[in-house]
Amino acid sequence: MLAKTIVVIIMLATVATAGVFTKTYGDQETAVDSLSMQVTSLKQEIQTVSKQAGTINAEIVELTDRIRVARNAIVSAAGQFPGEFDANEIVGEILTLGGKSNLVVIPLSTQEWGRIDVGKESYLILAVAVKITGSMDGLVRFLQEIQDLHYPAIVIEELAVTSPIEQADGQVEADLKLTLYSGG
Repeated sequence: MLAKTIVVIIMLATVATAGVFTKTYGDQETAVDSLSMQVTSLKQEIQTVSKQAGTINAEIVELTDRIRVARNAIVSAAGQFPGEFDANEIVGEILTLGGKSNLVVIPLSTQEWGRIDVGKESYLILAVAVKITGSMDGLVRFLQEIQDLHYPAIVIEELAVTSPIEQADGQVEADLKLTLYSGG
């Protein structure tokens, strides 16, 4: 009987141990399944984030290209002068400025638009020659206003006062040659 009791105890111990191991194995299997689901979920999130990162990188590249093109256009435009202006309009503005300065301005010649090369750049030029009669103050005011005209570059090439600084009647006469430079 003792042998039977020992066998029963051993059997009970084996069943209890098997139950404990089975429960532990089941818990581990459940934990493994849970971890597998988490890994799968994280892999899907990584794929989604990777796709979004690729889209964002493509947008960054596109924006960088657009910025580069815009900067190049700004740099290019900053160095450019507009093309030809109407020569009659320019002469008209010069005559109007003379009138505002109480001067008599007579156009002597207007050279047609020509081209001049300066270094690697090429410019269109328009030369205008005028005779001016009036007071010295008016002449100085007129020359200052010429510099403020809205054209890109007006250069006073030559100014020659052809009468004494002021005659008895307070008048001076001057010959003026202007050159307007424009992009071409």
